[in-house]
Amino acid sequence: MIYELNHFGILVEDIEASLDFYQKLDAKIVFDHTIDGLQVRIVYLQLAGGMIELIFVPVPSEATRFGIDHLAFMTDDLEGDYERLVRAGCSGDQAPKKAGTGNGTLAFLRRPDGARLELLERDVDFRVPDAGTGLVTRFDHYAYRVDDLAEAHEFFTKTIGMAALEDMSTAEGSFYNIGYDVLSLRTSAEEPDAFEHFGLRVDDVDRALATLAERGVQPIAPAAETPSGHGRNAFLADPDGVRIELLERPESSHP
Repeated sequence: MIYELNHFGILVEDIEASLDFYQKLDAKIVFDHTIDGLQVRIVYLQLAGGMIELIFVPVPSEATRFGIDHLAFMTDDLEGDYERLVRAGCSGDQAPKKAGTGNGTLAFLRRPDGARLELLERDVDFRVPDAGTGLVTRFDHYAYRVDDLAEAHEFFTKTIGMAALEDMSTAEGSFYNIGYDVLSLRTSAEEPDAFEHFGLRVDDVDRALATLAERGVQPIAPAAETPSGHGRNAFLADPDGVRIELLERPESSHP
């Protein structure tokens, strides 16, 4: 059974530049491993209670696209869930195998729209208790642009097992969660990539931007009211162009 939305996997061109950027956002390194032979470095970063994975390949192929590569879920039945997702219309991208880090097993699939999903089964939990004392007070959501919201709703609720957060739904998108983390499905987009950005909750957007400016990080879009009316936001971009939304939401709002 799939029981947790775990991370965005991000292919990075310069691991040290990426680590420097995210640590300015008060990210914590919770796992850092270089795979023997391949020299591929895998680093998990925790921002408040949520995670991203940085993947550094020292000699990338010409086809490598830096940025968000996949969306990952935890399961306690990798083989069974892999076969179930294939029956639900996903194509196998990498059959279940032992993880290169030595921590459990993994598999990759692609949804019909080409978006890459990872399934992970392992006994080790990389997350550490969320103190909520840094710049980021909560990991807000992972954003995924879809062409057919009804199809995606059916897939993520019935096949993946996520719960719909009905009170956050709009004509352009909706929110779902399983475990701590939240997935935002959107039909409109500023960027053509399926995995658009991830959102981080802050207490005050203007104060967060001022703190980041002192640390040498500038926004790519200034603070403004969100289109949904649920607070204010601003956007940053990491060294590989991954967009990061800083969100200031009312305490009563979801996710």
